[in-house]
Amino acid sequence: MSRNPPLASARTVNEANRPRAWIGSLEFAVKELARQRAPTKSSEFRHRAGVAAEMAVSGYEDEPINREIYADFEGDDGYDIEVSRMGSSYKVEVKCVTQGRVELKIEEDSIDTADYFYLCRSPDPTTMVELLGYIDSNGVREWGETSPNDGLVRVQPKYLFPLEPVRISPEDIRESQVSDLDV
Repeated sequence: MSRNPPLASARTVNEANRPRAWIGSLEFAVKELARQRAPTKSSEFRHRAGVAAEMAVSGYEDEPINREIYADFEGDDGYDIEVSRMGSSYKVEVKCVTQGRVELKIEEDSIDTADYFYLCRSPDPTTMVELLGYIDSNGVREWGETSPNDGLVRVQPKYLFPLEPVRISPEDIRESQVSDLDV
């Protein structure tokens, strides 16, 4: 069954009305978690962007990030945040772009490991993260296109649902984390 894309999409939201998370005093925590996750020094910036985006979405959803990372640097168990609402829970995977084309990129075999996918943008993950939108796994299957070059499933912003514009402070992010996060 084919669904229509959202009438108001992440692409149509004015940039001034997007939710933003301010990293500020969490810069050390972002850098430290990224260092722990990065298999090489050269991949540390990319991991910094990912950690900052996860923290931003965790502040937005008011849930802690999933800190389980495999020791061989192969990633996590397929989701970054588990959100509980009214007796139900769902798993969220967060993706972040730092520059270039804005699109959600997901490995095809990862589509079923999360219920929702958030796309963020952060040219400087030690300062600010912009939350662009989200899509559920069924939407990824329906509207995503698999690239012949790298095998990644790409979803354009016109298919992402927009988020309510809020300002997420470092304190909001800190309060959403479990007590063992040293921030």
